[in-house]
Amino acid sequence: MKRNILYINLILLLGLFSCSEDILDKSPLDTLSEDTFWKTKADATAALSDCYDRWERYWTLYWLDFATDNGYSQFPWDGVQAMGNGSLTSESTFSSDMRNFYKFESIRKYNSFLTNIDKVDMDESEIKQMTAEVRFLRAYDYFWKVQFYGDVPLITKPLALDELTNVRDSKEDVKKFILDELDLAIVDLKASYGPNNGRVNKAAALTLKSRILLYEGKFKESYETAELIMAMGYSLHSDYDELFTTAGEESGEIILSTIHIADKYVNYIPGYCYPNNMGGWTSLCPLQSLVDEYEMANGLTITEDDTYDETNPYINRDPRLTATIVSPGAVIVGTRIYNSVDATINGNKNTDAINTNNSTKTGYTVRKYMDFGLEMADIWNHDCNFIVFRYAEILLTYAEAKLEASNAVDNSIYDAIDAIRTRAGMPLVDRTAYSTVDKLRELIRRERRVELAYEGLRWFDIKRWDIGPDVLTGNALGCKKGTVIGGVKLDGDNYIVEPRKFNVATKYLLPIPQQEVIAIGTEQNAGY
Repeated sequence: MKRNILYINLILLLGLFSCSEDILDKSPLDTLSEDTFWKTKADATAALSDCYDRWERYWTLYWLDFATDNGYSQFPWDGVQAMGNGSLTSESTFSSDMRNFYKFESIRKYNSFLTNIDKVDMDESEIKQMTAEVRFLRAYDYFWKVQFYGDVPLITKPLALDELTNVRDSKEDVKKFILDELDLAIVDLKASYGPNNGRVNKAAALTLKSRILLYEGKFKESYETAELIMAMGYSLHSDYDELFTTAGEESGEIILSTIHIADKYVNYIPGYCYPNNMGGWTSLCPLQSLVDEYEMANGLTITEDDTYDETNPYINRDPRLTATIVSPGAVIVGTRIYNSVDATINGNKNTDAINTNNSTKTGYTVRKYMDFGLEMADIWNHDCNFIVFRYAEILLTYAEAKLEASNAVDNSIYDAIDAIRTRAGMPLVDRTAYSTVDKLRELIRRERRVELAYEGLRWFDIKRWDIGPDVLTGNALGCKKGTVIGGVKLDGDNYIVEPRKFNVATKYLLPIPQQEVIAIGTEQNAGY
């Protein structure tokens, strides 16, 4: 059964009020006259709903990892293939279509709300709360813009789109604005609305603040902000695999998620990732680089453990590997075996074999968010919520920021990492093996990568650690060639997916989309 109480809150949030539906259909919120709008609480709620509309989409977070060494997006129209292999231009799909983060329509909407909300006749505390939510949404939007483009126009009033100019404010000024806005929002945001109903709460704003401070190298402020969230009662879900399914979406680990409802606000991820012979497209393919990052079950890396079997590399591994990635020979729905390496099975063509139409290009597909335990009648009509912020990120932020701020090892850092590892079924950190700052940094970075895989954070980590030339250069590899029939035996060479080249000249920035360059005369970023 679906979570009815959760959806009561969602329906209210969406502003489905008959008194304002007609108004919303007629014209944008920022062009409505004072005589027809910005009068009642229903108007404010409808406007808030409009601000939440598409503020974040699961495909933004999910797909971004496939522009990194975590994965490969096999269809160019997905928009991230060129970003991953270094061929991105100002006219690429990522730049010109659905992943154009240089658009300012949402910023205009947020500015309109913040300009007009004080006109509404409603309780002052409710005005403050709604204002805080929209401040967060605007700050979040600018977070993406400044990360991807560097200097961007900082617009704080509801300009018409044709009033935009080519003036770009410095990234330092924009980042300061974001942090200042978050501080204002934190004061008035509620601690909670109940179990994960999709509205921004205080912890969400603190999480974004802590993340930005980490990215900016303000380590002491970052871990101190993380500590505030650690005192708010969040906890890790007991089952890592279940957390990313419908059964786990009311978990106390989730700080903020996007809400999905079958037939109305659909999550299409299973359709993109299910194997071909189950009706999926296998669009998003994990890379061998990520698979190799998962430790053995005993806590040793695959290069440290003599028992690691290169021909059957998926046994005795960190349980998060099988919870995140479907490997050759894995059991998926029921007793179905995923076979992506044998060209034929019982004399019949294997439609899941590598390089078959709509099959994987790496030998792998994604398990996280797939809910394989659920027999879905329609894999294109899934309703699992998608997590934007969760408590595990806070623990990892705390561990990294505390280590970098103090340049010393302490028990609180170990404790944070241990909580994440033991929840996954891994052993405690070997404090002898990881007793130095350098070794512990290595472990924290590995834990971030495997714990948060396919949650949209790897690209930012590559950028802030400046490891692009190391991890985004050379051949992107899939699994080894071999067989699954009769038992997994992969004894050939790795499949080569594509060559990659990191463009140092871009300085980790994306190109300004060409239509924006033409429309407002914006100067293009370096390297494009």
